[in-house]
Amino acid sequence: MEEKFGVVIAIGLAIFGLAFVANSANLDFIDTSEQDTESVFVDKSYGKIGESNPDDRVIEFGDFPVGEARGNIRAYRNERASISDSLFSLFGGENIVFRYNATQPKTGNVSFEVLGREGKGDVYVEVNDRRLYSEPLIATGSPRVEVPQTALKPGINRFEIGVERNSFFGSTEYALEEVETRVNDRKFHDYEDNFQVYSYELEDYVESPLTFTITNSVKTSPLEISINDQTVYSKDQVRSQNEVEITPRNANLTPGSNEITFSTDKPSRYDIENAQMTIRYIGNVERQNIEFDFLLNNNQLDLVDNEDTTEYISFEYQNLLPSPRPVNIKLNDYQETLNPRNGENSIELEEGVIQQENSFSFRSNGTYQLDKLRIYTEGEE
Repeated sequence: MEEKFGVVIAIGLAIFGLAFVANSANLDFIDTSEQDTESVFVDKSYGKIGESNPDDRVIEFGDFPVGEARGNIRAYRNERASISDSLFSLFGGENIVFRYNATQPKTGNVSFEVLGREGKGDVYVEVNDRRLYSEPLIATGSPRVEVPQTALKPGINRFEIGVERNSFFGSTEYALEEVETRVNDRKFHDYEDNFQVYSYELEDYVESPLTFTITNSVKTSPLEISINDQTVYSKDQVRSQNEVEITPRNANLTPGSNEITFSTDKPSRYDIENAQMTIRYIGNVERQNIEFDFLLNNNQLDLVDNEDTTEYISFEYQNLLPSPRPVNIKLNDYQETLNPRNGENSIELEEGVIQQENSFSFRSNGTYQLDKLRIYTEGEE
C-alpha cells in the first residue's frame, strides 16, 4: 500500500514538473537588475499666489442730441498734423485749412495738443480771415481757442491754423495732435468723439460698459452706436436707460485713439444724457515670490549623479489674471523665464543642476494658482 502511494506522488510531481517547464517558455520574466526609480526632493502646494485689485477709468461723453437738433457738431478732426513757416517755404509754409458749412452757427472752439516744436514762432488761429489767437507755445501745450458767434456765419466758414516765424531768416515748425474743431449749430448731425485706451488697460481688461439715457426721441429710425466702425448698438427707443457691453473684440479697441459715433437717419432724433464708458481692468497686483532651500541626503545625491537618471521640475499652474504673466524659475545656477500653460508644466533639467545644497525661487508679477510643485529625479537604477 505504501509503495502504491509513493508511486502516485512521484507520478504527480513528474506531471507538474512537465507542465511547469512547458508553460515557462511563454512567460516574460522581469529583469530585477533594472528597476524604475523615483526620488522626490520637493513636493509642495501653495494655492493662490499674489493679490490683484480691479481698477477703472470713466470716460465721459456727456449730454448731446443726435439727428435734427442744435448741438456741438464736430467740424474737423486730425489725429496728427504739422504746421511750419520759413523763408524758403513755398506758398507761405504748411498750414491746416478746412471749411465747415453752417446752418445757424452760434459759437465754436478749436483745440489741439503740441507734441514738439522747432523755433519760437507764434501759432495762430483764424476763422473767416479773422485772427482769434496768436501765441508762442511750448511742447505739451494744449490751448483751446473759443470762436465767438460774430466770427461765424451761415454757409461756408474757413478755418486756418498756422505759424509765423519770429524773424525774417528764422524758421518754426510745430507737431500737433488731437486737432479738433466743434461748432454749435442747428442741423442734422451725428455725434462723434474720440477716446483714449491705454495698453495696460487692454492687457488686463475686465469689461467696459457704455451707459447712457435717452430722455426724448423721435424714433422713425433706430439709434446706432459704432466704435471704430463696428456697430455695437442699434435700437429705436423712447425713454430708457441703456447699458451696452463693449469689448476689445466687438469694438475693435486698440491702444491709443478710438472713435465712437452715435447716429440715426432723418427725421429721427434722440436726446442723450450722461453718456459714459467705464473701462475696468486689473490695476494693482501685489507680488508674492516663492523662495526656499532644500538638502539632498547621500542616497538622493547618488541618484542625481547616476547617468541613468533625469531630474525634473513640474508644477500645476492656473493664471488668475486676464492676460498671461511670465514666470521666472531659478534653481541654483539654472534660470529660465517662461509663460506657463494652464495645467501641468514640466521642465527637464540638465545634469549637474541639482546639488546637495540647493536654493530655489519661483517669481511672477501676477496672480495665479500653484500646486504640486515637485523637484525630483527618475530613471533606471
